[in-house]
Amino acid sequence: MEQKLKNLTYIVLIGFLVNIFLTAGLYFKTFNTSNNEGTSNNGSTKTYDVSKMTKVNVDGAKALFDSKEIQVLYIGRSDCSVCIDTVPVLNEVQKELNYVTNYLDLNSVSNWKTELKPLADLMTVKTKLTTTVRNEEGESEKVTLDDTMGNIFIKYGFTPTIVIIKDGKMVDGFIGYKDHDTVKKLVEKYM
Repeated sequence: MEQKLKNLTYIVLIGFLVNIFLTAGLYFKTFNTSNNEGTSNNGSTKTYDVSKMTKVNVDGAKALFDSKEIQVLYIGRSDCSVCIDTVPVLNEVQKELNYVTNYLDLNSVSNWKTELKPLADLMTVKTKLTTTVRNEEGESEKVTLDDTMGNIFIKYGFTPTIVIIKDGKMVDGFIGYKDHDTVKKLVEKYM
């Protein structure tokens, strides 16, 4: 009888532990699923809504340089927190100024360093960017990059990258987050 009571205690204890692990697993699964919408830098949940943009592939992005009209190219990805913060700004500005942003999803490009090199060669505007990168040993270090946006993009793949194209050439752009007023002034300058 004592042995049966001991075995029953072990079974109840194991059942209790399994229940805790299953509950914790469901909690973290729910947490991760809700974060797929994107968590911004300030911790609020935002959706990555690019539905009001025109999706382009690499060839479509390069073809924007054949246009004589102003084109706004946004290179981003849904798993980038800065991109998640940038998309609502781009959507607001394009609605206010009545144009459409062209969106190249970096996650849809299998070997972006190779496939995007011809596009990056068209991104000739020089920029100066101070940021943190990982060196060859995997350690973070602060660097100032002073080169064309295309060269910086191909070397580091920074997103979001915004390219303003007019009369078939890149005339302006930026890498990283910019607030609503900055983006609006930038686009208005070329409209």
